[in-house]
Amino acid sequence: MRDAKALSRHVPTLRSVELVRASIEPAVAGAAAHRHAKARIAALVTKHHTFDSIEYKMAAAIGQSGAAFARALQGPAKSVARCSRTQFQHMRAQRPAFTPAVRSFTASARSFEKRYTEDHEWIDTSNPEAATIGISTYAAKALGDVVYVELPQIDMEVNKGDAIGAVESVKSASDIMTPVSGVITEVNSSLEEKPSKINSSPEGDGWLAKVKMTSQDEVQGLMDAEAYRKFTEESSDK
Repeated sequence: MRDAKALSRHVPTLRSVELVRASIEPAVAGAAAHRHAKARIAALVTKHHTFDSIEYKMAAAIGQSGAAFARALQGPAKSVARCSRTQFQHMRAQRPAFTPAVRSFTASARSFEKRYTEDHEWIDTSNPEAATIGISTYAAKALGDVVYVELPQIDMEVNKGDAIGAVESVKSASDIMTPVSGVITEVNSSLEEKPSKINSSPEGDGWLAKVKMTSQDEVQGLMDAEAYRKFTEESSDK
C-alpha cells in the first residue's frame, strides 16, 4: 500500500479513494499513527481548502472502528458546511462504551485479615498453608530493644497456645505462643543476625514463623485490629 505522502505527489486533490484509505489506515495501527494521520489530513485540508463527500467522511471516520468507517463510505454525501458539532458528537456516541471488569474482594479480605491474641501475638491467615506469626507493635514497644530471638524448628508440630520461641530484650524475656495448631513450615532466620527487625517492623519484616494450619476455626476466637486496639488501651489503663 502506497503511503499518503507518495500519493499526494500524483493526485492534486483529496478525491482519490485510495488516498483516503491510505490516510485512514494508520489510525488502526495505534495512537501514534492515529495522530500522524490526523496531522496529515489537516495539512492537506489547509492546502486544498475544499472538501467533497469523500474528504468529509475521511475526517469523520478518524478514530472510528472499521465497521463505522465502512458505514461512512457508504453513507450519503455531506459538505463541510454541514459537518456540525452535533454530527461529530453523534458519531462519537456510537463508539462502544468501555466498562472495566472489577472484582470485589471484600468478603475474602474479611475472612483473612490479621488477628491478635491476648498474649500480643498476631497471625495473618491469608495463606492457610503458611500462616505468618509474629508479635504485635504494642508488644515490641513494651519489650524495648530486642537483642536475641529463639526460633522454632521447621516441621515441628504445634498446638494452639504452645510456646514456639522466645524474644529477649534489654528489659525482659518473653515466650512466643502460637495462636493456632499446625506444623511449622518456615522461620525468619534473618532475626538471628538482626533481632532489631522486631523493633523496626514487628508486623512486617520482623515476623517469626509460618505455620501450616490444621484448622481455620481456631482463628475465629482471636481479635481483629479494632478489638485488639481496645484491648491494649484497657490494659494500659490498669
